[in-house]
Amino acid sequence: DRDVQISKLLSYILRHRATDLKLPIRPDGYVPLASLMNLPKMRQLQVDVEDIKRIVANNDKQRFSITVEDRVIYI
Repeated sequence: DRDVQISKLLSYILRHRATDLKLPIRPDGYVPLASLMNLPKMRQLQVDVEDIKRIVANNDKQRFSITVEDRVIYI
């Protein structure tokens, strides 16, 4: 299903490719959601913020979390 596909892509990018893809990573490991969603594969899947929020909320293994600072959403 689509959510599983997006979840697997999120895991792969955040765990293995964030540095290679030049995503800005905070010291605590969070990445700006906008930067992540701007990646070609995420755009190809037409992932939106609601998709990400749903996946984070429903992930049984709690692999992801979202935080907001200064009106910027991080994952």
